[in-house]
Amino acid sequence: MKKLKMHLILKKGRWISLLVATLSFSYIVFRLLQYKQQFSLSDIPHFTNQNLLIVLLVQAIMLCINVFFESKKWQLLITTVTTVNFSKALKMVMAGFASGIITPAKMGEPLGRALFLKHKFWPHATVLTYLGGMISNAIVIIVALPCLLLLHNVLWCTPPSMLLVYLLFLLLLTVTIMLLRHQKKRLYQYIHRFKPLQTLQQLLYQISRIPKNTIGLVAGYTFLRFTVYCAQLIIILWLLGANFEPAIVAMVPLYFLLISIAPSFFLAELGIRGSVALFIFTGVGLSDVSIVVAVSALWVINQVIPALSGIVVIWRVGMLKKRIEPYRN
Repeated sequence: MKKLKMHLILKKGRWISLLVATLSFSYIVFRLLQYKQQFSLSDIPHFTNQNLLIVLLVQAIMLCINVFFESKKWQLLITTVTTVNFSKALKMVMAGFASGIITPAKMGEPLGRALFLKHKFWPHATVLTYLGGMISNAIVIIVALPCLLLLHNVLWCTPPSMLLVYLLFLLLLTVTIMLLRHQKKRLYQYIHRFKPLQTLQQLLYQISRIPKNTIGLVAGYTFLRFTVYCAQLIIILWLLGANFEPAIVAMVPLYFLLISIAPSFFLAELGIRGSVALFIFTGVGLSDVSIVVAVSALWVINQVIPALSGIVVIWRVGMLKKRIEPYRN
């Protein structure tokens, strides 16, 4: 029965993602067809062979830094249930990239990470993966909302209304933390009455077991990783003709916030990223072609390359045939 429900959820997720992808790619095609100017890389002052090589080298280094931060973050989380060294945490993260990129909303990512653990740790690994995702989304929101305030004139928002939204979010976050800290038993009892929320109950339980300093370190690694993500996109936009302006720097976190909301998988994510980027970065002196190329390149660097590396990792350790036991300390 559980397998049937999961199959139906995945099937429904695929249809939603397919619809979103169709609309996204349609919008991209419409915008590119409307773009009447001739596009040529030679017309971009920053785009030279030397700059291209430098940017590619910088992107490769920043990709390694991203994977390092994510692996350290995962090592901290999973160590709350079993001891894992950095090498194994790195393999688990790479396997998660491989299994997550082909599933709607990256629902398969926990499976790739859990394959390196004993079966009894799989539910914990799944919950901890979702917890890591929640922390990542919280960091994106906290960074993006002030950027939205700075761009109220560009995005047709009024400062008082956005300030109110930001303050309400901080209030909600504060209340949630207080409830988790002081009313954990009551929350467990309340949630236990609703079977569909059992996963949330496990999540709250895992949160209660994680030391505060561990959560702080995880949030710190997440923030650093998000900073590197933003820097990567800014550098690619610069290469394709943008200037280092406060408006563009503030738009990048908003872009990541919007693409994190829409459900997607594999090529559908590329369509969502392109359509959102065309909406966000319009009017900053970049051509529509440059915008689509920039976010597509970032997607290949940060998602496709790690996913391919993850497939190699899974193949080398024989994860398609048997489960790898944890390293012994």
